[in-house]
Amino acid sequence: MFSALLFTTLAISSPQVPEVQPIAVEKPLPSDCLYAIMLIQCEGDTEKEPVPHKDQWKDVSEAIQHIAVKWQIMDPRECRYFMSNRDDFHGDLQILRTRYHQFKDIPRIEEIAGRFPDKDTINKCIQFNRAFRKHLETRMLWESDRADLFRAVIAETDYAYKAWSLMCEIKGDLFYVTYRREALKKYMDLVKQKKPWDSGEIPDYVPSWRFQQR
Repeated sequence: MFSALLFTTLAISSPQVPEVQPIAVEKPLPSDCLYAIMLIQCEGDTEKEPVPHKDQWKDVSEAIQHIAVKWQIMDPRECRYFMSNRDDFHGDLQILRTRYHQFKDIPRIEEIAGRFPDKDTINKCIQFNRAFRKHLETRMLWESDRADLFRAVIAETDYAYKAWSLMCEIKGDLFYVTYRREALKKYMDLVKQKKPWDSGEIPDYVPSWRFQQR
């Protein structure tokens, strides 16, 4: 039954999404980049930082945008409003500092791109996971004497669903890069509970060890 369901699920095609073109950020001077790095990496209240003079604002703001995009603590599309107004300097800088310290130990998206399946496969596996969970719920109603076993398998299935849903967000090209890295951080925290992140293994999309071969 599950094999038939799997083949049926895999036959479903996912919709095509348009490619998003990021906003180009001009490469600033090295001296401005060093200043931007210092501003982002520092800890503490940004209110202590002097607001760049209006004559320097363009160079400094573009340097901060450039470094932030390069470090993937800001999506290129956020250049429209991040560091676009001198009055928002302290607030924008505080957000970037927070993101830097939040993501400094998280790999960049392209560094883990080959670790996960493609989006189409992920979506199909998630669909199968949900169908399998529904099947377990039905079985539990009819086999109440084995309810504890079914609850355990449902918990394992939900763990797999959470992991594969996070994979879907990590691979989502339409999401902001900061959202994708946040999903990657959650995924790493999740899988570390079961196996080392460095192993490169990904969780099964259903608890396959529960299946009996006939």
